[in-house]
Amino acid sequence: MKRTLLFLVPAAVLSAALWYGFLGHRAPSGQPAMAAMDLAALRADFNRAAGGTRLIVLFSPS
Repeated sequence: MKRTLLFLVPAAVLSAALWYGFLGHRAPSGQPAMAAMDLAALRADFNRAAGGTRLIVLFSPS
């Protein structure tokens, strides 16, 4: 049992890493790819709204 786990656990981790590496970075069909973040535009919009409540929320796709 222990010998089987010593083989299966690394094999599962490697399989998951390969799956994510080759297939995990594609947008589903019909959905546009994520846009790159423009920090200069974000800073300008943030500073322009100085009189109101500002909130920046970052989401990770993974």
